[in-house]
Amino acid sequence: MSLRSLKSSLPAALWANAIVMALGLICWSISGRTQAAPQPAIAGGAGIFIMPGQLAQNQWGCYLLDVDHQTLVAYQYSPANRTLSFVAARNYHWDVMLHDFGTEPSTKDVQTLVNNENTVRKNAENPPGGPDSPPK
Repeated sequence: MSLRSLKSSLPAALWANAIVMALGLICWSISGRTQAAPQPAIAGGAGIFIMPGQLAQNQWGCYLLDVDHQTLVAYQYSPANRTLSFVAARNYHWDVMLHDFGTEPSTKDVQTLVNNENTVRKNAENPPGGPDSPPK
């Protein structure tokens, strides 16, 4: 490519790029973009975290998570008397050791399904009498 043709095509490429960028900006600005609802802030440090939350309809409070002691605590705010009341606490040490509580299918059933699927896939990739089968 000659220097002359390069000089003449450069302005055209720059204009084309500017037009494409302007069209993209216009489409983006009129697309009615919506933002996701803001997530509640989580504050914490040193193994203790607090997060505001809705406990029930028209009942608000906060959750306190103590990672070091593996405890979750809930507090309810009462705006009428401006108090924060203790609602519940739970040590989840043993909870996280359960693998199949209240779930369907069980972990063992999923493991069996995965193993069966892998066997079917392996047999489909290497049919009996295929190139990978042992010689007779």
